[in-house]
Amino acid sequence: MILSIIIPIYNVEQYIDKCLQSLIRQHYDKSEYEIIAVLDACTDCSEEIAKFNLESSGIAHTILYIDCRSAGLSRNAGLEIARGKYIYFVDGDDYLIDLLALKRMTEAMESGDYNAVYMNKFESDIKTFDDDSIWRYFYKRDTIGETRFTDARINEDWEFTRTIKLKREYKETKIYNVALYHYTFPRAGSLTEQYRSERLNKQIS
Repeated sequence: MILSIIIPIYNVEQYIDKCLQSLIRQHYDKSEYEIIAVLDACTDCSEEIAKFNLESSGIAHTILYIDCRSAGLSRNAGLEIARGKYIYFVDGDDYLIDLLALKRMTEAMESGDYNAVYMNKFESDIKTFDDDSIWRYFYKRDTIGETRFTDARINEDWEFTRTIKLKREYKETKIYNVALYHYTFPRAGSLTEQYRSERLNKQIS
């Protein structure tokens, strides 16, 4: 197994079909990658949509269920069963915009002695930076090792990527300068938006 793709899913019924189809339709050997969908306390139709897409995909897949409303802990659950040499995290409301994206990232990783491939460019509806967002990194599994995400509600991925970079064995990152990913930002109902609203309400009260 070359690649494990881990997707935290929390009430993204309007987006998860496009996300999964962008992965399933990749020009990549279907026997060499797996999709791990982690459903976190979903109360919408995300589960049904995920099952429909994955069960007819011909790609090895696992659907996990947790109840913590934490993207970080969802990713941790996926990491525990991932079998791939490489690990890629995709958010359930985002999608790949190139059918060769997985092939390009794998080839970039294998073009040198790299620990990760970093996507220097991406698409989003509103200009944003998010330099250390987890979906910008395509990791070698050994580089992640036993490192895991915290249960922080936002920016847990920034903490994770920065922790990885501080590892003694971390050598080099391959920079990829072609956009392969669409980041859905901003999105009403996301954990980040809920957290911001809660903080704003507390400040007002």
